[in-house]
Amino acid sequence: MGADNGKITNDKNTTPAAPGKINVVGTKSAGMYGTNNSELINNGIINIAATSVGSESIGMFINDKDSTIKNAGTINVGKHSYGIYGRKVNMTGGLIDVDDDGVGVYSTGPNVSLSAGTINVADNNAVGVYVADEITKFATTPRTPINVESGVEMKVGDTDSFWIFDNSDTS
Repeated sequence: MGADNGKITNDKNTTPAAPGKINVVGTKSAGMYGTNNSELINNGIINIAATSVGSESIGMFINDKDSTIKNAGTINVGKHSYGIYGRKVNMTGGLIDVDDDGVGVYSTGPNVSLSAGTINVADNNAVGVYVADEITKFATTPRTPINVESGVEMKVGDTDSFWIFDNSDTS
């Protein structure tokens, strides 16, 4: 599903036994993509297949500062893939399950609001929320702080897995 200055929704169908479902089976693929002030909403299920380093797939993807991702559904993240990749991210419920070497939410900010729901992080090198500063040290524009608010239940695995990993430059 894709939007350019639009709104797209993966929604629950009229029967609980048949929710809206997106299966991302390829590499370097996205289930929902938005740009130019778009809004992506997931209330259904997104399954992202396992990939390999350099061929990662993404469930919900935006890369501009004016678009927004909203999740209250289920996102199942396969190995080496991403559930959500965006700048403005709102999780108001639902579930994100992250497999080994995967990332639940990746954001360069400015806002990540995780007000409700659950994020389960696997045992090996998986990350629930990864925050990265997209501005380099030598940029001439002032840095914008990244705000992360969390009210989700987070279960984190044992070996080199993280709840929130902040890779932003603080100098």
